[in-house]
Amino acid sequence: MEQVVLLGLLIGVIGLAGCKTKGGGGKAELSSDFLIGTWETQNLTIDIPAKSNSGKGSQVTLFPFPDSTKTEKPMTILAQDGKYRELVVDGTGEAVNNREGFWHYYSDTLVVRMESNGNVETKFGVVKKGNKLILTNMVDWTANGKKEETMRMELKKR
Repeated sequence: MEQVVLLGLLIGVIGLAGCKTKGGGGKAELSSDFLIGTWETQNLTIDIPAKSNSGKGSQVTLFPFPDSTKTEKPMTILAQDGKYRELVVDGTGEAVNNREGFWHYYSDTLVVRMESNGNVETKFGVVKKGNKLILTNMVDWTANGKKEETMRMELKKR
């Protein structure tokens, strides 16, 4: 029994050592503390892969809005207590879209559960670039039953 416990501890230590970010290369260090705060959406795109190997994919821009007269500013609020808020404010400061839920961060993944869609879990890959975050998620934008399009969102901390 003692050998099983020691083997388990050894596997755990090796696993944790493999998760550490090496200094000097790769991604910038990221922590839950850095994520806490209000983030403004800078751009939001969907990358659609080509249907054949020889074709070229396409990209749909969802924000900034193609209609330059719109003044909405999408924001994401990640609170220290784990609450999540997605908010769109119009030019007068009025909230035109407000959804709430919960968030947590582990490894390089931001997990969000929105109360408005039955607490379904959505996972985003997260990369830090200065005071910005790049979030990515596979989606079914073409409604073909396969999550093969990449949603890419760039957020800037306020």
